[in-house]
Amino acid sequence: MVITTVVFVIGNALVIKYIYKNKEKYGAMSALVFFATLLPWAAMIANSVGWPIEGVDLPILVLPLTIMIMIFVLLRFDFLSVEKIASSQLFYLSTEGYLITDQYENLMDMNDSAKQLLGLTHKQILEMSIKEIFEGHLDVSKFDMSMGQMRILHGGKYIEVTKTPLRNKEVIVGYLFILDDVTDLQKLSENLMVAQRKYDQLIQSFEDVYFQTDLYGTVLSVSDSIFAFLGYRSNEVMGTVVTNYYANPKDRELFISKLLKDGVIQDFPAKFVRKSGEVISCSISASISDNLHQEGKVISGSMKDITQVVELSSQVESVERLMQLTLASVSDAICTFNSNQTLQLANPTAQQWFSIQSVSHARFADVIIYDAQKNRIYFEDLMNIATNQKPQFEGYIQINQKWVDVLMTASLLMFQEEVFGVVLVIKDISVIKDEQRRIEYLSDHDALTGCMNRRAFEKVKLEVSEDRYLPLAVVVADVNSLKMTNDAFGHHKGDQLLIIAAQFLDQWTEHPYPVYRIGGDEFVLFWPNTSLFMAQEKLQQMKQACKQVELSTGALSISLGLSVKGQSTMDIDTVFRQAEDDMYQQKIYESSATKGNLIQTILDTLNQKNPEEFEHSERVASLAEEVAKQMGLSVFQVNEVKSASFLHDIGKIGIEDDLLNRKGNLSESELIEVRRHTEIGYRILSAHPQLKEVAEAVYSHHERYDGTGYPRKLSKEDIPLAARIIAVVDAFDSMTRRMHNNRMMSLEEAVNELYHYQGTQFDPKVVNALVALIQDSTIG
Repeated sequence: MVITTVVFVIGNALVIKYIYKNKEKYGAMSALVFFATLLPWAAMIANSVGWPIEGVDLPILVLPLTIMIMIFVLLRFDFLSVEKIASSQLFYLSTEGYLITDQYENLMDMNDSAKQLLGLTHKQILEMSIKEIFEGHLDVSKFDMSMGQMRILHGGKYIEVTKTPLRNKEVIVGYLFILDDVTDLQKLSENLMVAQRKYDQLIQSFEDVYFQTDLYGTVLSVSDSIFAFLGYRSNEVMGTVVTNYYANPKDRELFISKLLKDGVIQDFPAKFVRKSGEVISCSISASISDNLHQEGKVISGSMKDITQVVELSSQVESVERLMQLTLASVSDAICTFNSNQTLQLANPTAQQWFSIQSVSHARFADVIIYDAQKNRIYFEDLMNIATNQKPQFEGYIQINQKWVDVLMTASLLMFQEEVFGVVLVIKDISVIKDEQRRIEYLSDHDALTGCMNRRAFEKVKLEVSEDRYLPLAVVVADVNSLKMTNDAFGHHKGDQLLIIAAQFLDQWTEHPYPVYRIGGDEFVLFWPNTSLFMAQEKLQQMKQACKQVELSTGALSISLGLSVKGQSTMDIDTVFRQAEDDMYQQKIYESSATKGNLIQTILDTLNQKNPEEFEHSERVASLAEEVAKQMGLSVFQVNEVKSASFLHDIGKIGIEDDLLNRKGNLSESELIEVRRHTEIGYRILSAHPQLKEVAEAVYSHHERYDGTGYPRKLSKEDIPLAARIIAVVDAFDSMTRRMHNNRMMSLEEAVNELYHYQGTQFDPKVVNALVALIQDSTIG
C-alpha cells in the first residue's frame, strides 16, 4: 500500500507537470488529464474514510484507469500522426529520403532512401539530431536551417532538403524532412551558369544590341554595345522603359502587337533617338519566352543599326524610280529575258509595240522581230548576236501591220561570268532610214520631176556606152519657154511645165534607162540598140505627140536633138555634145514661135482675168500710135510704140488678182508688190529676141521725167521715148475713162492735169503732142 501510494504520487506529479507545461498543446484535453489524475486521490480518500467493500484496495483499482487515460491522450496528441505516416508503405518505398521528427525536431523515424542518401546507418541516425546530421554539410549557399528548403553537399552528392510541418488541427506535432538527390540538376545548373557567362561574353562582343525586357518595356538586361548604338551606357538604360527611346511610340505599340500575335518577329523597322538627339533607323528581331528567374514573360531580342542601309535603300529606290521614269520616257523599246526566255522587264514602249498585256506572262515568242532580210529572229539567234563584238544589227518589226525599220542592240546579262539572260534595246530608226533612202534617192534623182539627175547620168554614161548596147541613140530634150513661163505665171507654173515634160519623155524611154534631167530645162534619153534611122523615126513620132499635150499656157513645146554612137571607138561625151548641138539648132527654129505663142497666151489670160484692163491696153496702144505720129516718128518707131503700149501691163499676169483689184490705198509692202509688174513684164518680153526694145519701154513706163519714178529712177532723155509716151497716154486714159472720186474727168480737166505735171511727171513734148491731138478734135 505504501509503495503504491509512493508510485502514484510521483507518477501523478510528473504527469501533472508535463500536462501543465504543454497545456497550450493539449488544449481542452487537459481537463481529461486532470480528471484522470484526481481519480487515484479520490480513491485514497474514499479508502481512508472506509471503503464499503472490505478487502478491495480502491486506489489499486483506479490506477489502471488513470494510466489508460494518460496513454490515450499521449498517443492522441504525440504519436498518432507519426505512426500513421510510419505505417504507410509509400513512406518506406519512396525513392526520396524521408526523416520524421517530433515538434522539437527529435528524430523518430526514417526510410531506407534517407539512409542511402546520408550514408548513415539506422542506429547512427537515431543517435543524432537533425542539426547534427546537416551541420558540416552545408554548401556555399549556407541555407538557414529555419528556412523551408536548403541544399547540402554530402558525400559528393547535392541533396535538396525540404522541411514540411506536420499538423493536427493547426497544431504542429512534428516535421517531415524530404531529401532529394539533385546532383545532376546542380551540375546542370553550374553548366548553365558557365554557359550563361560565356553567352554574356559573346553578346558583349557583338556590334548588335542584345536586350531583355518585360512585356511592359522595362529593360531587364542590355549589352554594352548600346553605347555605340544610342550613346547610353548599359547601366543608364537598365530599368528604364524602352518607349523612351522610340522616335515614334506607335512603333513600339505595333511591335508588341505583332510579337504577341506571332510569338516571334524578324527585322521589324523602327526609328530610335540617340542621346545626342539624332534619329537612327533600326531593325528589331525578338521573341517571347518564360522568365527563368521569376514569374512572367520576357522579350529577348537584338537591335541592328540599319541607318546606312535605309539611306542606301532610299537611294536605290530613288534610282529605281528614276530608272522607271527614264524607261517610261525613253522612246526605245527595252526588254530583258532570262535564260528560260521569260520576259522580266518591258518598258511602256515595248509593251505598246508588241501588245504585251502582262509582263509576268510574256515570253520571247511574244516579241516578234525580223532581220534585215525580214527573216524571223529566234531566242538562240539573239543570244548568238549578243556574244558578238558588234551586237548591233538592223531589222524590222511590225506595228499596226506596218513594217518599221529598227536598230537592235543585244547584250548578255551576266553574274560572276554566268549568263542568266539577255537585254534587248530596240530603236525605231524608220525616220532615219526614210531620210537615208530619201537622201540616196535624191543623190540620184531629181527632187521635182522624179527623173534621174546629172549625178546618175555621169555614172551611167560609161555603162551605157558598152558594146552590148550599140548602136546607142542619145536624145537631148530642152523644154521651151520655161523662163518666160516662170516670169509670167510664177515658178509653180514653171515646175508644172517641167513635171509634165518629164512625164511625157518618160513614155519614150527604153529599158533599162530612164529619163535623166541634167539641167534646168534639159533632159537626156538613151535608146540602146537603136540605129540612126530608127531613132529619127521615133523622134518624129515624139514631136507629133508633144504637140498634142495641152497646157494652161498653150501646147507643150520641147526641142529635141539626136546623135547615135554606132561604133565602140566613138566617145560617149562627143556623141552627147553632137546631140546637144542638134537640139540647139532645133530650138532656134522653134523658140521664136513658141515665145510668140506664149505672149499671146499671156494676153489672152489677162483678157480673161480682167477684160477692162485688156480694153485699157488697146486704147492706150491706139492713142500712143497717134501721139507717135504727131511727134513725127518713123513707121518702125510708131509700131514699136504701139506694141509697147499694148503690152505695157503684161507683167500684171504675175500679180495676185486680189491685190490688183483692191480699192483704196495700199500698204507699203503691197505697193512694192504691185510695182513689180514692170520687172515681170520686162522678163517676159526680153526672152523674145525681137522684143528687146519693147521690153525696155515696158520696164520704164512708170519712170518720171524728174527722176523720181520707178524702178530705176531714170530721168528725161534717159527714159526710152516709147516709155515717156506710154506714161502720158496711160495717165490720160485713166483720167478720162476710169472713175475717180465717183466720176470721170472731162477733157479740159485731164489736159489741165497733164499741164500741171509736165516737166515733173511727164515729158512736155509728149504732153504738147497729145494736147494738139485733142485740140484738133482727133480724139475726144
